[in-house]
Amino acid sequence: MNKQIQFLNDVVKPWDELNALLSKPFAYEPGLNDGTRMAGSLAITINHQWDFEKPIRDELNTVCPSTKVMWDIADMVKHHELRDKKRENRFSLVSAFERNGNKYKFLRTIIRVIYEDGREFDFAIEAINAINYWSVKNGLTLPRELKIMMGTDDFKDSPLLTYNPSKSIAMNSTEIQFFQKGKNGELVSYVLQNGDDIIFSFSNIT
Repeated sequence: MNKQIQFLNDVVKPWDELNALLSKPFAYEPGLNDGTRMAGSLAITINHQWDFEKPIRDELNTVCPSTKVMWDIADMVKHHELRDKKRENRFSLVSAFERNGNKYKFLRTIIRVIYEDGREFDFAIEAINAINYWSVKNGLTLPRELKIMMGTDDFKDSPLLTYNPSKSIAMNSTEIQFFQKGKNGELVSYVLQNGDDIIFSFSNIT
């Protein structure tokens, strides 16, 4: 099979589909949902790019640490428990909103990769790094620069998420993280303060 076509079909297309999903303001059960399922499958496929080129694993992890994150995720998804406990990790999804005064805009859903030792990574960033690495290493061509998609909604009076049971078959809770622009225009994490008056809004698709 043509490696280029297989790479586009098995890696780039699933990335595009996950990226598009995470740009929509859906409410998720943090640990079990369409996002975690798709991210786990993508990590396995990215990790299998190693099959095409057989470098020494330790050397590979040094050259592109994001491939190590994909390897750890792939093994965790497949085996649920690992001999090396330092490699064990889990997914947790959080809905990110930008805060501007009393207005809120959905940014994206972040898939956090959380290790048992407290290390934490943004799956989207690590996936892009690993895909870029393997495209170069295996002489494959990406159709475009891979970028994280952001939500397109304008600022609203309250943070608004939509629960769709097709995206999260069981729902007990959801996580939200706020950001606001710093002095240089960069988004920085914002912790709610006493006196912040926020009404959360949820819509339901049945």
